[in-house]
Order: sequence, then structure tokens, then C-alpha cells
Amino acid sequence: MVKKIKIETTSHIPATVFAGLAEHAIPFFQRHIGELKQFFFERRASSADPISTLSLLKMFLRERKMPFDMRHYMMAQREFICSRLGEKSLTPEERQAAVSEWIRLYAEDLRDKAIERQCQFLDEEAEWIVPEIEAMLKD
Repeated sequence: MVKKIKIETTSHIPATVFAGLAEHAIPFFQRHIGELKQFFFERRASSADPISTLSLLKMFLRERKMPFDMRHYMMAQREFICSRLGEKSLTPEERQAAVSEWIRLYAEDLRDKAIERQCQFLDEEAEWIVPEIEAMLKD
């Protein structure tokens, strides 16, 4: 069960940075639970030191580079691209070329930032999200 939380501004991260992540985090890990279990097993088996669940979750996200919700991510990317293109009068072909060029130049950086935002979210919400994921891993 996903815990409903009110995302407030922390001392160093504005609330808007985490908008939408709480509702997508647990379903993401549920969809990838088999892969996550295997990842945890491999990392823990290859490490001489214990690795926390939180650290492993962040490693999983960074390695796989998967947004919690691809549809949500793609909508945000579309809005971001549109805001960068502005209100220019472009033909459909020019607009497509401009979007393709933007994606070629900036999409990887935008995805990396989205993944880091997810990791920051896990740091901020570890108190409730880590126990839920640990319970899923035991099942």
C-alpha cells in the first residue's frame, strides 16, 4: 500500500522537485521486484561490507536509468522541450527537426537529472519508503 504523504519544502530542496514521485515510487519497485531482488543479491554477495537498502535502491536507479513512471517522465520532457522552443512560428518539419536536435543534445542530461531527483526523493522519504520496499523484497 502506498503511503500518502504531503511533500513539504525541506531546508535545501523545494517541494516542486519531488512533485509526483511519491505516487510512482512504490509501483515502480513493485513492477521491477524480480530485477530488484536479483540486483540486491548480486551487490550484497560481491561486497565485503554491508550495503544498506537505501544505497542499493539508489544504485539500482542510477545503473538502470529508469524513471519511476515513463509516461509521467515523457510528459515532463515534452513540456520542457516545448518551453525551450517557445512560441516560434515553425513548420511541422522545422519543429520536428528542432525537437530531434534538442533530444540529441540534452535528453541524456535531463534523464540523469530526473534519476538524481528520484535518488534525492528516496533520501528524503527513506523513513517510510525503505520499510515498504524491504517488506516487498521478503515476499
